Amino acid sequence: MNGISPTRCFLFAGAFLLAVAQFISLAEASGYVPGQNRAHAPLAYSSPLNVGEGDTNKSSNSCSSVRHLPKDKQCDFIKGTSSCEIDGGYINYLHLPYCLLAGYEPVGLIIIALWMFYIFFSLSVVVDLILCPSLKVITTALHMDENVAGVTFLAFANGAADIFSLLLLVLRGDDDDEDDITGVAGMGSILGGGMFDICIPAGLIALNYPFDSIEKWPFIRNVVFYLAAVGWLTGMLADEVIHLSEAIGFIGLYFGYVFVVWIGHRYTRWKEDKTAEPDTGEPTEKTPLTTGSTRQTYQSNAGNGGAATAPHSEQHSVALPGVAPVSGVGRGLQGRTRDALMVPSAESIDLSLSMASTSESTAHASNSGIDSLENSTLESFPDVEQPPPEPALDETDSEPSHLVGLRKLRDAFVPEEFRNWKETKWHNRLFAVLGYPIRLALLLTCPTIDNEKESCDWNKYQAMITMAVFPSFVALAFDGFFTEISNEVILGPFMAALGLIFCLAVFLFTSVKDVPYAKVLFAAISFLVAITWIYIMADEVVNIVVTFAVSLNATGAILGLIMIATGNSVCDMIANFFVARGGKPLMGFAACIGSPLLNMLIGIGIASTVAIVKEGKPYKLQFPLLLQVASGFLCFSLLLSLALVMARHWSAGKMLGIVMLALYFVFFTVCLALELS
Repeated sequence: MNGISPTRCFLFAGAFLLAVAQFISLAEASGYVPGQNRAHAPLAYSSPLNVGEGDTNKSSNSCSSVRHLPKDKQCDFIKGTSSCEIDGGYINYLHLPYCLLAGYEPVGLIIIALWMFYIFFSLSVVVDLILCPSLKVITTALHMDENVAGVTFLAFANGAADIFSLLLLVLRGDDDDEDDITGVAGMGSILGGGMFDICIPAGLIALNYPFDSIEKWPFIRNVVFYLAAVGWLTGMLADEVIHLSEAIGFIGLYFGYVFVVWIGHRYTRWKEDKTAEPDTGEPTEKTPLTTGSTRQTYQSNAGNGGAATAPHSEQHSVALPGVAPVSGVGRGLQGRTRDALMVPSAESIDLSLSMASTSESTAHASNSGIDSLENSTLESFPDVEQPPPEPALDETDSEPSHLVGLRKLRDAFVPEEFRNWKETKWHNRLFAVLGYPIRLALLLTCPTIDNEKESCDWNKYQAMITMAVFPSFVALAFDGFFTEISNEVILGPFMAALGLIFCLAVFLFTSVKDVPYAKVLFAAISFLVAITWIYIMADEVVNIVVTFAVSLNATGAILGLIMIATGNSVCDMIANFFVARGGKPLMGFAACIGSPLLNMLIGIGIASTVAIVKEGKPYKLQFPLLLQVASGFLCFSLLLSLALVMARHWSAGKMLGIVMLALYFVFFTVCLALELS
């Protein structure tokens, strides 16, 4: 493959961020403290931490003061200061650099950074393996229009990681604290993620796979809505307060976008029906049939800037190695959808090939009068559709049910990369090994249902395991397992008993070979458990952000713009690049604008509304210089991409890729310079 590999780009980005973290840490150790001249330094990062007012045994000093203490006293300070306690999640990451690796803080921070990137990778696995397939089953059961489902349920599913990260960052913040970092980091992650998606993945696609024939009006629509969203957000942040009407207005803007997409889809359908060639009864040349609609799917209508996807073109199933492909709209328009990318099934056979096969078989048949008549009929009417041959008997029909179930259970828990280790490429092995822990955890807690797989990927024995485990898991995740429901009686045993009842019900009322009638119920359970996993991981991301803020004296803006945004977007970048390499550069390029647009509209709208309703007052938020610069760069990148595409007559070439990559480098350099100055 010519050009820049996304894997190399990912490794370079990770190494570069780690080098920046170590550089800041070493600079601080040498006596230079970034942001030392700020008006409110040293920062009191108490917003996401448990203050513990009633704990008289612990100091109430600012946790950020740990940097100024001698090395041998830092661990005792972390353990004895209430503001250094966590208010959510499971791990207090401050103990790693200051206690377990005391004296080697840069090493501890590098380990934490690597762990954060693994959490982001795990989030993408949850979305791909469980969340999107389960929502696809639910929307199909509700008979929702594919385009409406794509920009509502499936868009939420693919942006769930970004949305929950933003929601927890906003909720864990303290809007009365002038040095609140989590809320600023959340807003920075949305702006930085948009900047990253528009410049890096789109630039790589345009540089490696130049393309043309972008339909201009859908592309303009996406850019205009994105500019409106960024402008509205900038106006709210400039006031440093978000009112309930503004938060709800953001959600309203999202539904306005959904309505415009739906109107565009209906207009496209009406236009195609109007211009369709009327049936004159004359024999016409047969064209291949496809399993999907010949009209634009949501990916090509709302996500890929309106670039139509040829209904007969070769399609590819694209996903991260070791991870099942996504059903639905990948990452909120990320182009990882199976609907648009799956290899055509047996139903997509070209009828001309079918007719040729039929003619050949009849030519070798007996020379009876009936066969001669059939041959002459076929020769006279070569385009007459013949009935398909009867399907061959499935080997599993004669195989005992328990053996089929055990084989499916083995295939689920032992990925194909492991079973074919020698034939698997090294990078697929790497991703399979990295993704196996979270894959195993998901298979133990979430029943798998996927409409796009054979037998809907139904696995009775795996479903029995998950139904027994998931009630206890949900109770543990939300700290309810040891909750007392009466005197010295906790909730945990009841949840475990409920799980055993569910397991017995699956054993008695479902079959190994047949998909259950109530598969939507299993899909709903998978959806809820997947949301629980995303909530847990997003909570850990918040703790990591606080750790870097305390250890490096970094602002929430730089952590959101660079660290969180990059972590959330790297897997999307790889997925979009594979979509382009699979023959869909238009789709991959357009997802780079559609995905961050929906994340901004849904994420900020939901997070701000929840925070305002919870606190009962408008949400206050600082608007530092870094966020102002980021919003300006984001608007400029949108206008620049539109201008370059228009200048090339609605096509994207290598010049666009070079310009967008250079623009992000300038953006990154400016942000880092402002943070260090």
